[in-house]
Amino acid sequence: MDASVHENLNDELGFELAHSTVCTALQIENPVDDQMPQFIAMQSALAVPVATVYANTRRWIRDNKLDVVCIFNGRMDLTRAILEACKAESVNFFTVERSWFGEGLQLLPNEGCLELGSFHKITREWRANELTLRQALRASALMRGRLERTSSGEWRQYNLGNTEEYAEKPIRFLFLPSSQHEWLGTPDRSNSWTHPTAGVEHLLHALHVPSTELVVRGHPGWAMKIKHYGENRANEFYRAWCKRIGATYVEPSQPIDTHSMILRANNIVLNGSSAGMEAAFRGKPVIATTPDKSTASGISVDAFSAADVAQLEMDSEGRVVHTGTEFDPVAQSCCALRYIYAANYRVMQFTDQVRSTDPYTFDYADPEDLSGLKSVCTGGPLLPDDDQYQATTSTAPGEEDVARAAVQLEAEVEGSFARQTQHLRPMQRKLTHRWLDLLGRG
Repeated sequence: MDASVHENLNDELGFELAHSTVCTALQIENPVDDQMPQFIAMQSALAVPVATVYANTRRWIRDNKLDVVCIFNGRMDLTRAILEACKAESVNFFTVERSWFGEGLQLLPNEGCLELGSFHKITREWRANELTLRQALRASALMRGRLERTSSGEWRQYNLGNTEEYAEKPIRFLFLPSSQHEWLGTPDRSNSWTHPTAGVEHLLHALHVPSTELVVRGHPGWAMKIKHYGENRANEFYRAWCKRIGATYVEPSQPIDTHSMILRANNIVLNGSSAGMEAAFRGKPVIATTPDKSTASGISVDAFSAADVAQLEMDSEGRVVHTGTEFDPVAQSCCALRYIYAANYRVMQFTDQVRSTDPYTFDYADPEDLSGLKSVCTGGPLLPDDDQYQATTSTAPGEEDVARAAVQLEAEVEGSFARQTQHLRPMQRKLTHRWLDLLGRG
């Protein structure tokens, strides 16, 4: 790096861009923990290399007159530096990651992997459109794969060995928290609470529900230790919080099936967990304390602030609804199917040409239509990978039948969602890099 580049280094910016990486490395749950000496030391150590990548990327863009940059992830230190350099140079970029369930790719135009603009735009646009039977079955198959523990395309699966049912009485409020560390500081996830738990406490108080009626299921991932950092901080945080307010805490290491807890619950409270898909699919009310990918879909009611909570009440069945509205489990499941389909087969691109066979390997076929890729490369919007829907009324089995079967815990409605018959072939690294596949996958 020459002197002219070094003069442009901004260590303060590097310090800021390393924040998310350190939150993840140290599994930060409470935002105030970013003042710990260990946190600041790690953030400071990353600041200069991150600032260096930022400065060099800006020069690289100018020297090569780049029109578009493709970035993996866009959140962790160096990739975040590249993303911010693209913004500073006003050059188009898109981030790429594997999809949620391993079908297709996540391509977000001019957004990092945690930003919600494209998800909200597409899920809002398609929430009113009824799915065809094929589409509804395809969405249902994703949830049934989770519930039956046969899902193969997700990066990480939980509850695989958890078969014990929660033995206590029916649950009035079930909180399924997700770790905050990945998205702390992300503007799209902002809300008025100092922590999601503050939102939950306010919600219970406003609805006159004692905190003893709250059950919190620790995320199964919290039972996993990362390197030498000890027990997950989120686990410690929620255990202590439940003890303080008198709620029941179900440890993440306990072999209790979270799905059975969802079925026993009147209301599901979330702060970003993808369990909202499963809960809504089963016709359960979902209350969100934090914006997430599903916020514009209609599967949850917002509880992002005291003003939001003031618009909520409980119906005669003890389910949380917007004031003056009725809750319909089948309609909720239909809404969930539309969101699940939109998030996984409209937002995701090349869903019939890229397929994960396990978390580390993929099969693929050459795409025939590149209009979606062209749009993200030229600064256009994310185009839906599938723009079909049920446009006419039909008496044949359809979306509502699939939803009713999900709510009533019945077998899947008969039908087919056969994927494209294109020949898929294994995706391989270049010959010189295949030695990487011999390394462990721990």
